[in-house]
Amino acid sequence: MSLLWKICIPMAAAIALVACSSQPKPASGNDGTAAPDGSTKPQKEFVVTPELYNKTFDEVNAVIAELTSLINAQDFEGWRSFLTADYIARTSDPKFLKKASTSGVLQKSGIVLHTLKDYFENVVVRSRTQATLTDINFVDKTHVKAITVIDGNPVILYYLVQEDGRWKVGIWSTEQQ
Repeated sequence: MSLLWKICIPMAAAIALVACSSQPKPASGNDGTAAPDGSTKPQKEFVVTPELYNKTFDEVNAVIAELTSLINAQDFEGWRSFLTADYIARTSDPKFLKKASTSGVLQKSGIVLHTLKDYFENVVVRSRTQATLTDINFVDKTHVKAITVIDGNPVILYYLVQEDGRWKVGIWSTEQQ
C-alpha cells in the first residue's frame, strides 16, 4: 500500500465521520413518524427512475471531476464556489475546526485548523486528489450522496445539494431527517 493511500484512507474516513455526523432517516415518512406538516400519515415515497439516476449520475460525475481538478490545482476559491452556504458556515465554525483538528492524522502531524482554507489545504487536498464516483444514493431529487469505494467498502465521498440548477457540496442537516 502506497504512502498516499495510507494517508488518504484514514483522512477519508475522518472526513466522512466529521462531515456526515448524523445519518438520514427514511425519506418516505412511512415509518409512522411525523411528516413535515406535523401529520403522521405516510408521505409519497420518492421514486428514482433509471433515466433520472443516469442523468444525475452523469451530472454528479462531472461535478466530482471538476472538484478533483480544482483540488489537484489547490484552487481554494474554485473549490469554495462548489460549496453551499450551509457547508461553508458549518466547516468554518471554530467548534467544527477544533473537532476536525483532533482527527488522528492531523493531530499526529501537529496541524490545527483555524479557517476554511486551512481545512481545504490540510484535509480536502490531502484526501480527495484521486476521488472517483462509484454510485449515487438519492435522498430526494435535489439531494444525493456520492459514493466511492475504498478497500472494497463504500464511503460517502460527498453529500451534494442541487441549488439553482447546479450541484454543490452540502451538509446533512437535521431539518432533512
